[in-house]
Amino acid sequence: MPEIITFMSPKGGSGATFVCAGVWATLCEKSYKVLAFDACFEKGALDYALGFKSDYVYTMTDVADGNCSLKDAMVSFGSGSFLRADYENNFFETEDAFEILNKTDFDYILVDLNDRNEDFVNEVLKKTHKLILVADPGILSCKCCEMAVDKFEFENTFVLVNKIIPTYIKAGVHCTVDDIIDAVSSPLMGLVPWSPGAEIIMRQGIKNGICDNELKTTFSNVADRICGVQKKAYDFRKVYDCFKLGKNFSVKSD
Repeated sequence: MPEIITFMSPKGGSGATFVCAGVWATLCEKSYKVLAFDACFEKGALDYALGFKSDYVYTMTDVADGNCSLKDAMVSFGSGSFLRADYENNFFETEDAFEILNKTDFDYILVDLNDRNEDFVNEVLKKTHKLILVADPGILSCKCCEMAVDKFEFENTFVLVNKIIPTYIKAGVHCTVDDIIDAVSSPLMGLVPWSPGAEIIMRQGIKNGICDNELKTTFSNVADRICGVQKKAYDFRKVYDCFKLGKNFSVKSD
């Protein structure tokens, strides 16, 4: 049975779709069989982030309704595949959908989800093994993640901090990593630095490779941690004075 990992940014623009795509590409590189499942409906952009663009005709709703096979609805590249929940509806029968998905031979199913429909989020979380809240270091994102933790009360929740700019943290413009972890009261899954390479990757589609070495290393560490391998969330040795990781940063260095 696949392990289902859900990525969600309670504040739009924090990068859940980008992080989901980066983890998908990295797990595929590590020879895992991975499905990226876009559950953001009409606002979904995971297909563009991966580089599939509209290379598909059917959705998970078509599969659940018996209009096509799961193979017909998916598009694939190497050991990775993509599937969209639906084009228009803001809700679909998750029980039927995940019953179908759980019978596949994927190692991981990565769900890109927004929190606009609370009932739908709760239904997806019932099928989820790990929830990764993607936050940026801004105070609003930190607050939105804190509210999401209180609202959904999902036990196996982690936080990943995206778009980190060390000089902004040092100047007090952004929250420290510890501030975010303390506010969300969830373990740290990863740290992703801001990089102009992210825009290039998103334009080209991440299935074509992560050309930025810093991001490549970052996503490799995050993917390993998702798989249960103890790795640094990120090596910020040169800028440790920008952070106050302390006891919350409890992963092994090696």
